[in-house]
Amino acid sequence: MPHKRLTTFLLPCTFIRPYYVIFLSYKADKPSFFDDPIQSVLAMFIMSLSEFGDIYEQFHHTRHQNIAKIFFIMYMALVALLLINMLIAMMGKTYQDIAERKNEWMRQRRSS
Repeated sequence: MPHKRLTTFLLPCTFIRPYYVIFLSYKADKPSFFDDPIQSVLAMFIMSLSEFGDIYEQFHHTRHQNIAKIFFIMYMALVALLLINMLIAMMGKTYQDIAERKNEWMRQRRSS
């Protein structure tokens, strides 16, 4: 299971570098969310929380706005899939725990 946790962390991180490179051509009065790699990590985290309105508007101020939008769609789809996957895993674990408790109760009843 540790590799699943690592994958859940690393897959969204693969989008940090492309956005940083795309925003190197950013030209606007406001500072960019992707000015340096550390800010890029924070911006991707903010985007995963569905707070992307300001970031999405900044795509228009880069030379590669269409590529940025394609990466945005891919990122949001990936985050949604990862969240659904985590929900299914948590529900499966809960079901397994309940089934084990039920079996334990039946074993204790038979032994007495």
